Amino acid sequence: MFPSTPARASQLLCGAAVALCLQAPTARAVGEYELRSLYANRFTFDRRRIPLIAVRIMEGQTRVTVTCRKGLLLQPFGTAAATLAGARTWTITLRNGRPARVRHWVVLERLLGPNTRSRRQKAQRRWRGRRLEVRTIEVGALFAVGGRVVDNRTTLVVTRPDPNPKVVRLSARKLERLLGVRTTIHEELLRRPTGTIVARAGRRGLVLSNPGAIWFAPLGGGAITVKRVEYGRGYRWHGHKDRRYFGRVYLAVDRRGKLAVVNEVPADQLLAGLVPAEIFTSAPAEALKAQSVAARGQLLAKIGARHAVDPYLVCSAQHCQVYSGAGSEHPRTTSAVVSTRGQILVDRSGRLADTVYSASCGGFTESNEHVWGTPPNPNLRGHLDASVIGAKGLGRFAKGITSHNIGAWLRARPRCWCSRTTFGAKGKFRWRRRLTGARLDRLVNASFRVGHVKTMKVVSRGLSGRATSLLVKGSKGRVIVRGELVIRRLLGNLNSSMFLVQRLVRAAGKTDFIILGGGWGHGVGMCQTGAIGMAQAGRKAKQILSHYYRGTRLLRLY
Repeated sequence: MFPSTPARASQLLCGAAVALCLQAPTARAVGEYELRSLYANRFTFDRRRIPLIAVRIMEGQTRVTVTCRKGLLLQPFGTAAATLAGARTWTITLRNGRPARVRHWVVLERLLGPNTRSRRQKAQRRWRGRRLEVRTIEVGALFAVGGRVVDNRTTLVVTRPDPNPKVVRLSARKLERLLGVRTTIHEELLRRPTGTIVARAGRRGLVLSNPGAIWFAPLGGGAITVKRVEYGRGYRWHGHKDRRYFGRVYLAVDRRGKLAVVNEVPADQLLAGLVPAEIFTSAPAEALKAQSVAARGQLLAKIGARHAVDPYLVCSAQHCQVYSGAGSEHPRTTSAVVSTRGQILVDRSGRLADTVYSASCGGFTESNEHVWGTPPNPNLRGHLDASVIGAKGLGRFAKGITSHNIGAWLRARPRCWCSRTTFGAKGKFRWRRRLTGARLDRLVNASFRVGHVKTMKVVSRGLSGRATSLLVKGSKGRVIVRGELVIRRLLGNLNSSMFLVQRLVRAAGKTDFIILGGGWGHGVGMCQTGAIGMAQAGRKAKQILSHYYRGTRLLRLY
């Protein structure tokens, strides 16, 4: 067994290179428990009773170097009982990596609320009546912290499983066409990935090999530096950079049989690094507090709902929340996180509220089902982003933005919370995009072979006027494009889908398309620019949150 004191461990590191392979039965038992915990839909706590969140730093690696100026504690099984201390730098590789076995399902429906047997059976009968063999899968987690219980579990109705994701995607598209539903894909872990993690101290120091995973903690506090962290894979800003991380860092085998690097960090320390990337740090204090509560809710809501087949809870990319480690904190946002410690929003039944947010709603927030096709959430109802006083003159828009009034809406530049402030309002509240016919042809035909685009028409909109389906007619055919985000990406990553299309015929018969738009992002939940506008008008964080998340209340979880 490993020595328990840093002094004894340092003596080991001062000698010649030594290779250790942990094979004792008791060690394997502890290691198996720790490996299972990496895939559990739960979190542990630090000494202050703050949840510890496992955040993926990067994955798909073959060689990783971690270092700490004061030295590193190496914890083979993630426990303090088996600890080796002394080396400042460790290089980690993987031997005999084997990918996970994963099964993919087409998700037909999500059942929010209590996961009762009668609800599951009713949903199954409904889909079987349409000649589909279905089953239900529960995702999410049940939190019990400090005597309080919070539920974020959701039941999925799924069908047509297959280990090949391409086959499942084709099945999903076919079902969407036949049944007129919006589908997603759920991944189920059948067998964990395997491999031996090999850690070497310095160039010629101690070598340790351990199956599955290995943990590192900084000696004397401070942060761990991970060398050449890969970020932005698949994007034009892809690169590598040394980054520092508070808390512990562990290496595990990812789903593809490569190395994953994960930061295990207290939730509020994580939020201190997240919130500055989400909102202007110079924004009013009450807006920063509202953002902190919303970000905390989003963080907890993703536990168990995403990355079910990965050895971590959330990722550090936009898919979850962007996180670049230590050094991105700001005193004002850190103060907001500390002052709202443990605060979350819950609905009337005590379930964790879905506190999604976007940069600017454009004056009207959107209902969740129009953006994601999820069941209508009473906390995420679209409405004018204005108070009763501020809504003066907006009566004609109060019931929603439609194809009949969207032109007037976009040209009116109404006085809403997100148009009152100079914080990011320019270019976000209202915007204009011009697409030449040639560019539009390239964009559309990259996904749909319709030839030269002749006309585009929004055929359905959400409550806020955001396009949910778009008819594109071309010289070789026509297509109806569905989905708010799909439409935005199709047209060259528009700021939002709250837009109006105008055709402009230029000289020589060439046609351009002018897109008049409003808002930045999906528009569901809190409008960050609007939150700033409310705070500047003297509204408190609690009032801001109740404005954007109707029917919720604040609860201190820890």
